[in-house]
Amino acid sequence: MLTTLEAQIERLGPRGWFAVLTIVAAVRAPHVLLNGRFWAEEGTIHFAHAFIEGGIEGLTFIDQRAGYLNIVPNVGTWLASLVPLSVAPLVTTWMAFLIIVGLLWVTLAWQSELLPTPTARVVAAALLLVGPAAHPEVWSNTINSQTYLGILGLVLVFARLDRLSHRQFAVSVAALGCAALAGLYTAVLTPLFWWQAYRDRTRRRLVHAAVISSATAFQAFIVLLSRTSGSLEETKLTLPGPAELFATVGTLHVTPIVLGRSVSADLADKILVGRGIAWVLAVGVIGVIVAGAIAVAVRSASRHVLFVLGTAFALTEVLVQLGAWGIADSRYAVLPLAITSLLLAHGLATAESPMSRTVVVALITIALVVGAAEFWTEKRLALDCVGCPDWQAEIEAWEADPSDGLEIWPYPPWPYAPWTVDLPAE
Repeated sequence: MLTTLEAQIERLGPRGWFAVLTIVAAVRAPHVLLNGRFWAEEGTIHFAHAFIEGGIEGLTFIDQRAGYLNIVPNVGTWLASLVPLSVAPLVTTWMAFLIIVGLLWVTLAWQSELLPTPTARVVAAALLLVGPAAHPEVWSNTINSQTYLGILGLVLVFARLDRLSHRQFAVSVAALGCAALAGLYTAVLTPLFWWQAYRDRTRRRLVHAAVISSATAFQAFIVLLSRTSGSLEETKLTLPGPAELFATVGTLHVTPIVLGRSVSADLADKILVGRGIAWVLAVGVIGVIVAGAIAVAVRSASRHVLFVLGTAFALTEVLVQLGAWGIADSRYAVLPLAITSLLLAHGLATAESPMSRTVVVALITIALVVGAAEFWTEKRLALDCVGCPDWQAEIEAWEADPSDGLEIWPYPPWPYAPWTVDLPAE
């Protein structure tokens, strides 16, 4: 039966599945794609800076709240500053959406050591799109596109570069450099690219390793300069305590695969507010069961793949635990959940025993069900227009009184004041 299902999946082909999944992605938040929006710092900091400064000043801008280069919102808001203000938010929204679509295409169409079969590639793309890793906060906004580029970087670690055409390889090099210049999620994977270069010893692997190393060295220089010059507004380097580590790694970064983000977040809250040892034990038991099921599902997986994914998970955890604002939830959980999702897709391709195949299919099915259930329903104020700012009305109010800021997303009833873009009258 499973073989028949795989044959049906493969019959549609990568182009067919790409079309299907792109439509699914588009209907998640149609209002956003049709009307555009600026999200948080994308508008208040990056677009405001690009609108005022423009040119090279906009492209090389460093947000001193972050302390590293994020090239995607820089380019997106610079392009948005070149068009009429009425359509500016459409530029960044569609740029971020195309990054998601690009990740889908690479996952589906490029051969990979991680995803060696067409079915595994389709399952991986579906999990990345509608699984627990698809958090509303990172959806179709350039300020958080670095998370999807981080996933793309991980996929490129395993890509069969020898099977790529010259044009595809050039695209992979450009995408990898952009991903590493878009934030630290891809940059921390640099050791894995050198490991692959050492293992394969091909010119293309060396080019990938050299490109990501150059971009990472540049990011490291910017981070060091921001911290030593005193220009960084507020440091984010904090060491989480045992309760925070348990609540994030065990609850927010693992159990959502089977429980979903909402239930897992509720369990994490119960641990963090100190509601007794019973909740800690309950979460521990759930975590052990989930981890055990994943271990059974991937016990036939390639040791090399397990080593690389395990190292990627560890490097990502160090980054998000040290760099998160508070608990490493929401956007900080995307990469860990994506790594687990890719591991399950790999397990589907490599499972040998009937038991392993049954467990991996069950886990993938659960992940898709809980992910799809939240895909259109969780945190709708991050995706739908429910009393959201009317951008055209905001422009008219600003033109009448330039001292008024242009209100953007996220917007009340979020638990803070509305975000606004402050632009000069001229």
